[in-house]
Amino acid sequence: MSVKRILSFLSVVALVAVLVPTAYADSLTSVKDTLTNSAPDTASNHTILFTTGSDFETSNLGRAIQLSFATDFDMTSAVTLAAGDFDISVGGSDRTIVTGSEPTGVQVELVLTDINNGKILFDLGPDLTMAAGTAVEIKIGTNATGGANQIINPPTTGAKNITIGTYDGNDATADLNDETIAVVHINDTVSVTATVQSSLTFVINGESQAFACPNAGGNADVTTTSTTIPYGNLTTGTPKIACQELIVTTNATNGYVVTVQQNQDLTSAAADYISTLASGGTGYDTPIAYGSAITWPVAGPPSDAGGPTNGYFGFTSDDTDYADFQVAKYIGFVADNTPYNVATESGPVSTETNYVSYEIEVNELQEAGTYTNTLMYICTATF
Repeated sequence: MSVKRILSFLSVVALVAVLVPTAYADSLTSVKDTLTNSAPDTASNHTILFTTGSDFETSNLGRAIQLSFATDFDMTSAVTLAAGDFDISVGGSDRTIVTGSEPTGVQVELVLTDINNGKILFDLGPDLTMAAGTAVEIKIGTNATGGANQIINPPTTGAKNITIGTYDGNDATADLNDETIAVVHINDTVSVTATVQSSLTFVINGESQAFACPNAGGNADVTTTSTTIPYGNLTTGTPKIACQELIVTTNATNGYVVTVQQNQDLTSAAADYISTLASGGTGYDTPIAYGSAITWPVAGPPSDAGGPTNGYFGFTSDDTDYADFQVAKYIGFVADNTPYNVATESGPVSTETNYVSYEIEVNELQEAGTYTNTLMYICTATF
């Protein structure tokens, strides 16, 4: 063979070697990186998942996994990542992470020497074998056991790459085994606003005669409407009960309060009056205030016993938020045109129902006449 022919043969061999591509194994599959926050320039956890596409068996040379983040992820200037900020699971089993020493058994060594360039290396221990189809999960951030630091997202929006490579050696300079890119998208946050209009509905309903008025101590003796309490004729020594239903619906954050007030004692055209519920002392004309509620009494002593009170008019509520009304205890209107609480709730309610009952009684000395007054409910919601 001539020298010329030998040189030609060598040239052909060299040319073939250049044209043949490096033969990689099957690529990683099911690759993804899930962020907990996709806003620009914001700290976020990463959960990276992938499945090996080929057998990945360790040997004396070891094996390695490298994550290469796009360089605009900040892992050094605003944060310092440490071993506690990482978890790695292989085949569903958490692996012990070591630093500064070669891994043994199925340990994994975390190497952060090139983190300034966005690279995180995991050297695998000699007994850590991954067959094709092995699932690998890597957590970075506060989602890792003992995690305290997070990677800072790039300051600009758009698609950002995280390259995941597996290597046939215990660093990323050895032969590349598999490589796939996970893509995350950094997005501006979306501001969502919505307005819920304030609402308050207050309904007053009358109740029929014989209705079992809650916490009244008896059934209704008369039929009421939303605007009238018609007691009719009163019989000496026989009390009469009447009640009304109060229904409140509101979306007020701090709920509502319903009050009731009277404009005057029940008064006749001759200026005689039926006293608000009272007791004690000469004249039995000290009004019963909240905090001193009493069960319904027989009408007070006659006027010749030293007092003007020959009848009583009082009220109670079944709202258990007002403990003094329980059970079937009444108070009087201590002052005219002054509101007294009869129903309440501390938050939003839908069709919450309470009952206010009124009781009246006179003795034989109560002056004849038609007695009237005006009650007013006020429902106030606090939004």
